This record gives sequence, C-alpha cells and structure tokens, in this order.
Amino acid sequence: MEETQEIKRPTIQERVHARVQQILEPVETWLEKYLDHPDRFNPDTYKLVDLFKKEQVGGVHARKIIEYYEPQYKEFKELLALRKKNLKFKEITDDEDNDSDDRQLLESYDGMADDEIEKGIRAFDNIFKACDYMISIANANRKPRKKKAVDPEKMVSKLQFKKEDQTLQLQSVDPKEIVYAEALWVYNTKTRKLGKYVASSLDPRGMNRPGTGLTIKGTSIKGFDEENSTQKTLRKPEEQLKEFISAGPKKVLELYDAIKTMGIKLNGRINGEVILLRAVR
Repeated sequence: MEETQEIKRPTIQERVHARVQQILEPVETWLEKYLDHPDRFNPDTYKLVDLFKKEQVGGVHARKIIEYYEPQYKEFKELLALRKKNLKFKEITDDEDNDSDDRQLLESYDGMADDEIEKGIRAFDNIFKACDYMISIANANRKPRKKKAVDPEKMVSKLQFKKEDQTLQLQSVDPKEIVYAEALWVYNTKTRKLGKYVASSLDPRGMNRPGTGLTIKGTSIKGFDEENSTQKTLRKPEEQLKEFISAGPKKVLELYDAIKTMGIKLNGRINGEVILLRAVR
C-alpha cells in the first residue's frame, strides 16, 4: 500500500511575504532605474498610491513594505549625516578601525553625490507615504478604537532620577527626550554602572508611532529589549565618562563594548542615584 504524501501548505506569513514580493515587482523595477541612472531619476513621478490601490494593498502588506525598505532608508540617512561632517573614507587613518561601519558606509557610496542620495531618500519617503495612506484606509474601514495619546510631560512626572553630579560634572538630559527614543544611556553614581537601554521596537523615520521606542511608566523605563539592554561597572568613571560624553553615537557603542567588566541585564528601574546621560533618537 502506497503512502500518501502530505502536501505542505504555506503559512499565513509565507503567503503575506509572497504577496508583498509580487506587489513590489514594479516598485523594484522603478528603483533599479534609480540605481542605474541616479542623475536622471525623478523620485516623484511614480504614482505609488494608484499602484497600491490596483494591487489592493492591505494594512498588513503596507507594514511589511515599510519594514522591507526602512533599513536602506536609514542607511542613506546615516550616510548623509557622516558626509555633513566632511568625512571621507580614505581619510580614516590606521589609528581607527578600518573595518568600521562608518568607513564601509562611506566607501560603498563614494561614487554617488549627495543630491543623488537625497533622491533615494525621497523615493523611499514616497513609498512610505503611500503605505501610510493604505494603512489609514485599512484602519478607517476597520474603525478601531483610538488610543488616547499620552502627554510626555505627564509620562515623566513621577520619574525619580539624579539631575546632576558635581563630582563627575554630569547633568541629566530632559527626561521627555526618552519618550520614543531608540536608546537611553544611564549612569548609576552609587554602583558606578553605565547602562544602555535599547528599544525593542525602533522607529527609523522618527514619527513617534505608538508602540515604538522607549516609554516611561511611573519610575521605570518600558519598551526596552531585555536581552540587549545591559549595564557594566566602570573601573575609572572619571576618565571613562569624560570620553563617553564627548563621543559620537557609534563611538559610544565602541567604548561600551571595550569595557571589560561583565554586562548585566537592566531591569528598567530608575532611582535618585541614576543620571540620564543621553537619549538617542
């Protein structure tokens, strides 16, 4: 008797992924024109909303499309930020890490002018706007209950933290900057621990979308990645913090990784011994 072979049916996630790839075929063809001839590319001519309506793009598909293109969008933004510092990848000396993310990013797009990179950013912006429009239509049809936005001022009203430390010459940032931030650096003056809170859900476009970034509830940080949010003890806080405060966002991560003490998971609680060093948005 022959065994019947069970037919594997695709999961809902696999079906959504396949449908998104199908929807994006003409979009990818359009973006290929940008990569081939960025000087002649116009990011504002493609009627993306009309395409998405024709393809009956739903809210789930639109969110997946945003998720698909956000890494490239963020990379272009970081590239322009580096170029504003007038930094060239060839100028990064042997004293620095030649395999650093900054160097690789600058080298990868060395042949593209700023205005060509800005065209790519505008193209992605238009894709995101079209997706946001389709999401708004889907939400309107579903008529969800609207969440009342929480005022950041009210959100941080009960947060207990150390405003300044004269010995170390440290001063806390405005706690309202933590709300929707991608990361928060803190220093406990009593335990000499430097901590890094990383948001579990990022918002690369900085739209302060509910459910993204860090938030505050009472005296605790919420919305952080429990696995990647850690703290390390500083052996020489006066020296290490001075370098930390003056460093850029990526250099800060390098300095933290270079601390040899063991990393311990953060619990989210903030108290009167904790300085809010910097919020990364």
